[in-house]
Amino acid sequence: MTSLELAVGAGRTRHLAWPVSGYAVWVGVVIFAILTTDVAIGIMAGLGPVVTAVGSVSAVVGVLMARRDIGRGAEARISTYIRHQAASFGVVSVLVVVSGVDRPSQLLAGFAAQFAVVGVLARGANNVIVRAEVDRRVMLVGDHDGVPHALDQLRRSGGCEVVGVGHLGEVTERALDLPDVMTCALTSIERIIEMAAAWHADTVAIAPSVHLNSMALRRLSWKLAEANVRLVVLGLPDGVSRRRVTPFQLGAATGVEVAAPRPGRLDRLGKVVMDRLAAGAILLVSLPVLIVCAIAIRLESRGPAVFKQTRVGRDGTPFTMYKLRSMSSDAEERKAELVALDEGNGRLFKMKQDPRITRVGGLLRKTSLDELPQLINVVRGEMSLVGPRPALPAEVAEYDEDERRRLAVRPGLTGLWQVSGRSDLSHDESVRLDLEYTDNWDLGEDLRIGLKTFAAVTRSTGAY
Repeated sequence: MTSLELAVGAGRTRHLAWPVSGYAVWVGVVIFAILTTDVAIGIMAGLGPVVTAVGSVSAVVGVLMARRDIGRGAEARISTYIRHQAASFGVVSVLVVVSGVDRPSQLLAGFAAQFAVVGVLARGANNVIVRAEVDRRVMLVGDHDGVPHALDQLRRSGGCEVVGVGHLGEVTERALDLPDVMTCALTSIERIIEMAAAWHADTVAIAPSVHLNSMALRRLSWKLAEANVRLVVLGLPDGVSRRRVTPFQLGAATGVEVAAPRPGRLDRLGKVVMDRLAAGAILLVSLPVLIVCAIAIRLESRGPAVFKQTRVGRDGTPFTMYKLRSMSSDAEERKAELVALDEGNGRLFKMKQDPRITRVGGLLRKTSLDELPQLINVVRGEMSLVGPRPALPAEVAEYDEDERRRLAVRPGLTGLWQVSGRSDLSHDESVRLDLEYTDNWDLGEDLRIGLKTFAAVTRSTGAY
């Protein structure tokens, strides 16, 4: 569940499982990229060591300044980086004029390359996740309306152990009867502090409730600070990435601003360019594999090697999706006799031992090689390398208002659904993951999903 953590008390220090955090490594990679590109610029443009050093230091400071803005939103970070890099370019340009550089075009090209490389790396740093060795011990506080959903959300993603639930307001025996967790009725702030100590909680999470107003939360924060316990206020929209949430002062009120679920133009342009270039390159490299697979399919069974099917793309636009055929050519005709054996998630027909799948097709599915022709759809702009699963028209016809949000972006060759279990996921879980991606994607997230896809394909989890 998305939450706003209030800085009350020191809390317990989070000890990392590695001596150096993944975030620190990422920042180190960014700085290394700056230094190497600056040296290359200096060599190409014939700059002296002094000018090269000034450019390097300026670029490093720019990234470190952008790093301070993580949490304020992607646009704030990139605007800080752009402003500082523009200033750095101005400083170096003055030094270039003074020192009389003979090759200014190489200098400009070098700075453009550095700007692109370092900009992408710096923005991706926000997506490096560091896992703590010890999960937080959480006491959940709320009323009978807010507690069940909050408890489900806290338990779903891990990272914390709910050690107890305190109920505010009118409490029934049914409300106190929750599985696998201790419960109690709360009548005052002092009672909350008392139970947090009794359950050895290091974090108190407050679910939305009419029984705790702003002043009561303020008093609770004072008491928890004295007890060295963290306070987390739940209640923001679910599935909102941390980078979209910014603490905000509105008049005398303190709140949070949730950035719009739409990346900036730079991200959108970068995704289109990277999708088509990367898909084209992978398609060329994998062409021999595709040819071998197509021959194997034709040798085993009659029918075309490539299977075509209508899917629904961005904004509900239908397109023809390509896959290597993994079933017998009469698979659609035989589907009716197998409906009673459906093991799918309610919308999609799936069988772990589907008799229509050929021997070659089974191997293709296990290795996900049957998906390779979809690279053609990516090159054509109908799909993306990363995105929600491409849906069938029959599925889209049953979409409710929330599910239609999946169509706000191009469907993907891979996505959160693939790296999280694929066909093993329930319908609700698939929808949640697709909506989470649709609202929060950026280039760094796409890179992370791409890297996790390799592990998912190797394990063949949910591939049937």
